[in-house]
Order: sequence, then structure tokens, then C-alpha cells
Amino acid sequence: YESRKNFVEIKSNILEALNMDGNTSIWSSDNYDPVSIKLCVKKLKEEFGQQFSDSQSILEQHTHTMTIHESELPNGVVFVETKEDVQKVVNICKEYKCPIIPFGVGSSFEGHLNAPFGGISIDMNNMNKILKVYQDDLLVVVQPGVTREQLNTYLRDTGLFFPIDPGANASIGGMTSTRASGTNAVRYGTMKDNVLSLEVVMPNGEIIKTASRARKSSAGYDLTRLIVGSEGTLGVITEITLKLYGIPEEIGAGRCTFPSVKDATDAVIMTIQAGIRVARIELLDIAQVKAVNNYSNLSLPESPLLLLEFHGSKSSVDEQSELFNEISKINHNKNSNYPAFDVIKTDEKNYEINLAVAGFSENEIEIISLQNILYIKGKKFQNNSQNIIHKGIALRPFEKKFNLDPLMEVTEAILSQGMLNIKLFKRDPEIIQPKKIEIKTT
Repeated sequence: YESRKNFVEIKSNILEALNMDGNTSIWSSDNYDPVSIKLCVKKLKEEFGQQFSDSQSILEQHTHTMTIHESELPNGVVFVETKEDVQKVVNICKEYKCPIIPFGVGSSFEGHLNAPFGGISIDMNNMNKILKVYQDDLLVVVQPGVTREQLNTYLRDTGLFFPIDPGANASIGGMTSTRASGTNAVRYGTMKDNVLSLEVVMPNGEIIKTASRARKSSAGYDLTRLIVGSEGTLGVITEITLKLYGIPEEIGAGRCTFPSVKDATDAVIMTIQAGIRVARIELLDIAQVKAVNNYSNLSLPESPLLLLEFHGSKSSVDEQSELFNEISKINHNKNSNYPAFDVIKTDEKNYEINLAVAGFSENEIEIISLQNILYIKGKKFQNNSQNIIHKGIALRPFEKKFNLDPLMEVTEAILSQGMLNIKLFKRDPEIIQPKKIEIKTT
């Protein structure tokens, strides 16, 4: 009942705030009276004293944007310290019909902070307390000014962490308002998946709680998801309840190059379908790899690249890495001119090739050496099918080609636990003794 009641109140508050009576548009500057906004600024100065600022430098700091849009300054900034401060600002702005723009740390790129019609920026940075950690329930309650790094530093001794990582050291309030995600989203989800409950000051000044700390609930409207991602347009967030996770015992990272972006994306699709719970998986195309090499003085192969991270116990990380290795080689195998492994030199005379062929038996692999080219072919014959499922992976026929030194010859091929090891020997060139040729005359 309370949830349904809150939703009805929120709906009426939103309609009132948007002035949706069919006569005017919220996006019209006619809705905002500059004189009324100046009176609002004067009232806030009286109420908040040193917590209020309208200096040019402060206004500019609260509207910087990295978009194509020019900065549009607010008329003033209030540095709130409690939810009661926020409630007081909202009530005053409601009285004078003055726009409100909540401010976190200003790390977003989308121009959320611009004030196209002026108004008041509410700086939430002083509301930076971690209120309660429920270690057994894997939950934490924080104020919106707490930053991601601050939270994880605080949680370090508990063995827990908050996984959402948008890159910047953003505030939790800002991440909630923009529905932030980041590189860990493939395993841990985005902010919408990790916010359980919110405390919000609504446009009419009322403070509401969107949900309890219960992880499961089918009672009424999902008000939490309504507020998450609303970018401050439906209310000002003053408290957030978040899910936490255990710090993984082992973290493994790796990179893998592919012949094309399609091969890389196919590997990602097969990885998800196989149920491998990668923590991070990021794709760089050739242009991005070149940019990274130039900026960081690296020497990454200039080919589509996947960056991966695995979380879990040591055995699970090893298993995930091994299975992804098999998948990546299968996707390499789709292109016969792009070997997954180069010929590796073991000593002056001996070389070897290692190739992942999981799911193929010795009768389904053919090795042919012709002149200085080594062909390796794999084909599934079961049920006359072109694709066989092995450990959740669709195996395709493949053909690989290796260019060898003319002096190399295959000495042995061993198939063991899904890996094909081919040993090569490089013989000495034949030594030809100089021979004097006599010239005969007739």
C-alpha cells in the first residue's frame, strides 16, 4: 500500500513539476521567470550563508562539460550537508519555481550539469558518509557524495567490495542518477542491478524511501528502478543502499588478438553461451590498438584485441582461462591463414607448434606436409553434422596453414587433453663440396 501510495504521489509530483496541463512546454524558457530566480537566490543566501556561493569560478566548476554543448551556468550553488538541507533547498526552489541541478563530482560526459534556464546547483559532495555496512547481508548504506574508491577503501577490511567501475572516481549518487555501468558489467551488472533502495527528496519537498533492504520483493511498483537513471529529473537522491560482493580469491587477466572484429565478437558470444563468468571483457579494434600503442608506447599487435579478467578461486580462474583459450583458438581456426600460434623455437634444431583442438579425436585431424607448407585439418564426422557441441562449444571444421623453413620436417605429433603438439626438426643444409668443371672441346 505504501509503495502504491508513493507512486501516485510521485506521478502527481512529476506532472506538477513538468507543468503538463497542455498549455506550456517544460522546455520553454517562458516557464522560468528570471526575477523569481533572483529572489530564490537571495532567499537561499539568507538561509544557507557560507554554504551558498554565486562566485563565477564556483559556477563554472559546476557546469563544465566535455560535450559539444557550451557550458550554461546556474545562478548559484548550495553545498548541502544533510537531507534536511536538500529538502529545504527543494522547498525554496519550489516556492520560486526555480530549476534544480544535483551535482556529484562532475565526471559525466553527457552535459547533465548544464543549466539551460539557470537555477540552483545542489552540490552533494559534503554528504559523503558511509552510514552502515551490513556485512552478513552483503549490503551497505551510503550518502550520495561517497565516491567509488572511497567506498572500496573503507570496505577493504571486511573482505567485500563494490564492483561497478565506470572508470572515473565518480560519486555513488551520480552513478545512480546516470545508471552507470563500466567494464565489470558483464559479470556484476550495472547500477540498476546493484541498487536495492533509495531515499529521495521529491519535487514537492517530501522525503520518500523507495524500497526496503529485502533483495526479493513483489510488492507494488518498482520505484527504485524508476529513480535510477533519471539524472536528477524526478528527485534528489540523499541515501543509497547497495549490494556488495566478496573480494575474489584470485584475479586473472589476459589479452587475445583475432584476425577480425567478427572473430572477436564470435568468441565473446561463445564465451557467454558457454557460461564462462568473465568479470571484464573489452574489445579494441585496430584503430584503438594503434591509439593505445602510440599513447602508452606499447607494442601490441595491431589486430582486433580482447582484454579479459576472470574472478574466483584459483581453480575456477584456471578453468575459465583454459576454456576461453579453447574458444579463442576455435575462432582463430575459422581463418586458415591466421594461425593461433606461431612456430615456437625450443632449441637450435628443434621447434614445435601447439594448437588447441578440444573435441577432436586423432582420427578427425589430418596433418599434411607439402614442400615448405604444413596443413592441419580438422573435421567432425559424427552424425554427418558440420557442427558438434563439445563442453557447450560449437566445433566447426577447420584448416590451418603454417609456412615452414624448407629445412624443417615433422618428427612427431601428439594429441593430449585437447592440445595438439607437433614437433619439428631443422636439418643441416647439405654441404656441397666445390667441384672444378673441366671444359671439353670438340
